Formats: sequence, C-alpha cells, structure tokens
Amino acid sequence: MSVCILVIHHSGKNQDAGMRGSSALLGAADQVLEVRQERGSRTVRVYKSRDAGKGIEIDFELKTVELGLDADGDAITSCVLTTVLTNASGRFEPPPKPSGANQRRVFQALWDMLPEVGRPGIKPAPDDRPSVSLDELIERAAGLLTCEPRRAPERVRSAVNPMAAANVLLFQDGRVWLPSWTSKASNNKVL
Repeated sequence: MSVCILVIHHSGKNQDAGMRGSSALLGAADQVLEVRQERGSRTVRVYKSRDAGKGIEIDFELKTVELGLDADGDAITSCVLTTVLTNASGRFEPPPKPSGANQRRVFQALWDMLPEVGRPGIKPAPDDRPSVSLDELIERAAGLLTCEPRRAPERVRSAVNPMAAANVLLFQDGRVWLPSWTSKASNNKVL
C-alpha cells in the first residue's frame, strides 16, 4: 500500500526562524514546503527535500470554485490553487493581451484549462510546458462564444491564429500552449 502523510505545521512569530518546536521535526521530514504570503503574493517554496532540489519556488493564487448546492440552496465552495504567470525575476508578468471579444473568451478558456487538463511533453510544445489540443480548446471555448454552436470551431480557429501571430499563445501541429507560463525557479520553464 502506498501512503502519503501530510502534516501541517506553522512557524513562530519570526517566520525566518523556521518551524516551531524540536529540530527533530525537520530531521524526520522527507519534504518540507514553506508557504508565504507577502504583499498579496503567495509562494510555496521547497525548504527541504530528500529527492529533489531545494529552493524551488512557485507562485500561486487561491481560486474559489463552486462544488454544488446544499439542501438550502446555498453554494458549497472550496478552494483550488492555480499557478500564476511570472517572469524570470519573479514578478507577475501578464502575457500580451488578446484583442476582441472572441479572442478574450478563447484565451480565458485556454488559461483556465491548462492547469486542469494541459499535458506537458506532447510535441511540438516544449517538454516542460502543458498544452491542449485545438479540439479540446474548441470544445471548452465553444460555450463561451456568442455565435451559433455550429460556427464555434471556425470562430475559435479565427481567434487562435492572430493570437499565435501576436505571441499571445503558441499554436503548432494542432497543439496550443502559452509562451511564458513560468515560475521564479524555473528560468522561464513551466513547472
């Protein structure tokens, strides 16, 4: 049986001093992840890892998602983590902007689906970047467009091509991915 036990702990008032309590806590752990929030930005950092590099940092944001309704009709919500775009210096850097309503809707669909269903390692996208097929993007974006459903594939394609030309997204051989989805520690690579 494979089991993962996750223990949540906290630092003292001086966050730089590390975890409170015995130093045996750190010694016994296989991996320690430190989560910080500074000036509105949240970051998880690999503080200790037996099998991987130390110091890797990933910026993220919390996104509220609706899971359904309870018996009273109130929304049942939870929270998911999504990575954020940053440049090599670690500052938030939005990609070039899509223009026009259809481009914005198609880009939003891609942005939302990459963390969920994007798969790295599928050519021609770089090995470390998640990508989706154009058909997957058409399926996701079709519901966001204001055209007749039968015209949605054509409209998505006509939104993707100019965005690819403007480097808003990358599109080649039926795969779509973002050009600058990066993390501070990855030197412009996707984690």
